[in-house]
Amino acid sequence: MREKKLKVLLCERNFAGHRKIYFSYLKQIKNIDIYSYCPEKLDNESFFCKYDEKNNLLGYVKWILNIKKIVEDNKIDVVHILDGDSIMKYFGFLLNLIKCKKIIVTYHHLFSGKIRRISYKMMLKAKNRMAVVHTENVKKSLEKIINKEVQLCYYPSFDFDKIEKIDVLTAKNIWNCPVDIPTIGIIGGMCKYKNIIRFLNAVNEIDYEKINFHILICGKCVDITEKEIVEAIKSYKNHTTVLLRKLSDDEYQTAIVASDIIFNIYGKEFDGASGPMLDGIVAQKMILGCKHGSTGEIVEKNELGLISDCEDNDDIRNITENSLKMYSKFKYNELAENFKNELIPLNFQKKYNEIYKK
Repeated sequence: MREKKLKVLLCERNFAGHRKIYFSYLKQIKNIDIYSYCPEKLDNESFFCKYDEKNNLLGYVKWILNIKKIVEDNKIDVVHILDGDSIMKYFGFLLNLIKCKKIIVTYHHLFSGKIRRISYKMMLKAKNRMAVVHTENVKKSLEKIINKEVQLCYYPSFDFDKIEKIDVLTAKNIWNCPVDIPTIGIIGGMCKYKNIIRFLNAVNEIDYEKINFHILICGKCVDITEKEIVEAIKSYKNHTTVLLRKLSDDEYQTAIVASDIIFNIYGKEFDGASGPMLDGIVAQKMILGCKHGSTGEIVEKNELGLISDCEDNDDIRNITENSLKMYSKFKYNELAENFKNELIPLNFQKKYNEIYKK
């Protein structure tokens, strides 16, 4: 008699950013019946999700009730909520209505504060609920909060194969980056939590006569304005390449490869996996990271670059100078190579397959 396949329902409210590709890789996991509740009709086992754009309580309740009905009608074994971060304000309200063997909640970041701690506990208190996170530091921190095991699945580089194939000189030519001096890449959304303006101001103190370098700044302005960036770089604008708009996939990938050093000295409010950092690791770039949280742990433990205090301008400047001096001799060792290989998307799929079957 053939063994009955596990039925897993993937639940995603929108496909912004990397959410759709994250979702699509989970859809491809073999030997499991995957059902989808998402913003687009993908196949015959997909249920269309028109989530309330205002993201209010009524929209959330409708979303939960629809999950409940899909589970009952299709005898779903596992419900996977792919974005637990965005529904934390509802504290797990009505999750108890969903009757299945297991509810898995993925958190992409760890948020601090008493209210957030209460939400984590309430969302995960039932015995059949399980959390998944993407870094060891977040795993340890969340386990202390909820007092139960948390599953670790490294966030992959979905562009792994494409990034590996891009020629460095071609990429530098595309972005007008010099080949004889190092380029620091600040890539992706221009957000305040990334600490970009502080970094650009700290870099202003570096003596260009002693250390020459270039900065590539590319990505969409989110809550940092173009005016702020232009003001921060005005004294060294001739040493920069700037493109402030949403990047195409090709532009993003070549920007990663064109950089010699990837900026990742994010602020303390951020603790999670950074896409540009992970993709920079695939391209074997030096990572300029922050001391705190997951980034500091990943960079230091795997010898991927240098880390700085994100709130100390002098430390940022000194560490940046050190990275510029050593970048040409920097090579990935066995530790770094092993971590890079953790980012292959196939490993991401295998790990989630294991988590579903636990």
